Amino acid sequence: MVATLFIIGGGSAAGGVGGTLLPDYWQHLGAVFPPQHAITWCATALFTVCATPSAWPHKPTAFDFHAAEGRSWRLSVDGDGACTTRIPAPTAATGEDSDAAGASVHGTASELVLYLYDRIQADFLHVDGDAGLLDLLRAWEPEEK
Repeated sequence: MVATLFIIGGGSAAGGVGGTLLPDYWQHLGAVFPPQHAITWCATALFTVCATPSAWPHKPTAFDFHAAEGRSWRLSVDGDGACTTRIPAPTAATGEDSDAAGASVHGTASELVLYLYDRIQADFLHVDGDAGLLDLLRAWEPEEK
């Protein structure tokens, strides 16, 4: 899903700026990243590459990304575009508000980075909610403004 936004935002698959965010050898190998680097790259991708002022052409929704290392982010998409915010990580005590996000993606920070850079499919991660929204996100091509 975020990989979709990488393509939309001119990511590595499209030959744009997303390709400069990961060292070249990691882009092509699909390697496991050191956890702290992966967390930083998740945040960088979600806050910069996935942000757009282009209107989401579907019903407004949110995509939550939860790293096993304890960090979580919400990508909100609506008529004003796409933006990311940091959210508390779900815990066994608090659970996760399933109504808050249309789809939630869970994995290690390294797996989330690989997903965001379109190196692995959502099938390799745990997805809660409407997985079809991830397909809409991948297919979305925001207009440049």
